[in-house]
Amino acid sequence: MGLGTFFKNLFGSSKEKAAEVAENVEDFARENYEKAKVKAEPIIEKAEEYLETAKEKAAPYLDKAEEFAEEAKGKAIEAFETVKEKVTDFVDQAHEKKEQTVDFVELKAEETQEKVEEAEEVVTEKVEAAEVKAEEVAATVSEEIEEAEETLEQKAQRAEIQIQKAADEIGD
Repeated sequence: MGLGTFFKNLFGSSKEKAAEVAENVEDFARENYEKAKVKAEPIIEKAEEYLETAKEKAAPYLDKAEEFAEEAKGKAIEAFETVKEKVTDFVDQAHEKKEQTVDFVELKAEETQEKVEEAEEVVTEKVEAAEVKAEEVAATVSEEIEEAEETLEQKAQRAEIQIQKAADEIGD
């Protein structure tokens, strides 16, 4: 409980001191405000006089400044319009070049596609011709093999007959 009491006393007394200081500051501010107001009055009057004099002396320059501002504004608008036209021309040219490039790329893509299709047709024809030729060669080879087999069989039979005859002649 001693710690709670300590904080209560600490913060409780701080609140009271803060209220007292605030009240003192408020009183001090009021007093000094009134003093400053009285002392500033002649300064304010002189500042107003100087302001009037400055306005009178600045009036011709103000007119010139307005004229200059109008002139500068006109020149700025002209410069802006010139830049705007040039930028617009540049953008238009860029769009044209982009369209030309796209057209060129599309044309080349079509030409390439056509060439690929033509090459595909040629290759297909060559492959088909090669397949036909391969079938013809296979058929020819098969026929020749059959003929060779028949010829070999016939020669084998003749050789067998001749061997048989030779064996018969030797045995007789």
